[in-house]
Amino acid sequence: MFKIIFILRDKFSKIAKYKESSYFICLLFLVIVVLLLDVVIYIFEVPVDNTINSFSDIIWWNVVTLTTVGYGDMYPTTLAGKLATILIMLSGIATLAYLLSGLVEYVVDVNQKKELGLLRVKMDNHIVICNWNERAEDLINQLKVYEGDYENIVIIDNQLEQRPLKDIEFVKGSPSDVQTLKKAGITKAKKAVILARGQDKSSADASTVLTSLAIRSLNQKIFICAEILDTNNVVFLKNAQVDEIIDINTIISRFIAQTAYDHKLLRVLNELVSNDKKSCEIYRVKLPRELKEKLYSDIVKNLKENYDCLPIALENSEKDYLIMNPEYNKSYDADYCFVISEDKPEFA
Repeated sequence: MFKIIFILRDKFSKIAKYKESSYFICLLFLVIVVLLLDVVIYIFEVPVDNTINSFSDIIWWNVVTLTTVGYGDMYPTTLAGKLATILIMLSGIATLAYLLSGLVEYVVDVNQKKELGLLRVKMDNHIVICNWNERAEDLINQLKVYEGDYENIVIIDNQLEQRPLKDIEFVKGSPSDVQTLKKAGITKAKKAVILARGQDKSSADASTVLTSLAIRSLNQKIFICAEILDTNNVVFLKNAQVDEIIDINTIISRFIAQTAYDHKLLRVLNELVSNDKKSCEIYRVKLPRELKEKLYSDIVKNLKENYDCLPIALENSEKDYLIMNPEYNKSYDADYCFVISEDKPEFA
């Protein structure tokens, strides 16, 4: 009840704020005209023995007439009443047309501003992608599979003229600008991805560092993943408290080297990083409680038999260490594991 009262108070305060606008004047004009004409109808119609016999009847008749419902249960019979009715109808139609045109103009204006990235985003637990480059669209398609919520993504960019994709939100501006980040709802976002853009590695990485510092200053809990072009600048991103740093050039070089060594290896690597529903991928999942500190051989057997997934690495998230290719007959203090599976397994 109190929530409804506060909402109504807020709405009325907004009306009062814009009381001098043309729409308010239009509504006020309609109310005054209807009230004056109602007095005319009351004077000429009520004394006559017809369907309108009281002021409450006039109010009901006003509602039916102005909304163009027209039940026909009440109607004026005198000449003055009919003339007043004509004026009420014309005033109502003109006011409604004017208000509808204003509403359409408002909706068009909002949609246009949304396309241009000029509106504030109202989201929770969303993903903010900073900068638009040649990998951005494919990244969004990948997130569509992993996150399962395609519309929960916001793009921040100062070079795009309008929203690049219809199913995401867009905020125009520099990702390193605090006010732009606030418009993108960075304080309530769960993840931020910073894409590198530009031919000059130093300036691109410098922009990434500034963006990382700005995001972290506004949200201490957000997960930040940043793309870097020069390996020598990794230390600066670490100082900016970036959670994961992706050296795209190093990754590409390794893929090329693997292909040159054995071209069949690339097929396996592509399979593991593909988001095709028919392919196997690598997932990080919480290890079942009953398998903690068990022999790696027991973990492999249990997960393969019960969940059809193959564990390839173990992790202790508290101590932040990772064991790749664990020894078969050795136990580890791990709480997470990395598995190869077609779908992300849900352990009971």
